[in-house]
Amino acid sequence: MIGTTDFYRKALLKHFRVLIEFPRTGKRRRPRKPKIFPFDDLNSAQIIKTRINWILKKVEKKNISLEKTLNKAESQLLYLKDKI
Repeated sequence: MIGTTDFYRKALLKHFRVLIEFPRTGKRRRPRKPKIFPFDDLNSAQIIKTRINWILKKVEKKNISLEKTLNKAESQLLYLKDKI
């Protein structure tokens, strides 16, 4: 079975996101890229169908957590709220 949760994370973040842009510093350099964070109440699931010779044998339900993304997002959001 292929680990497709990374693809789902990217696809979910593409559509259900909060884009935070950083204020300009006034220095002569490239401005910071905006950060992309998922919505706080975003929950998702994946249905995996296992087929053998085109016959459906098993259906699995799998919760997709965005914990890796959320942990970074929460810490950076708290940092950004203090700055602004």
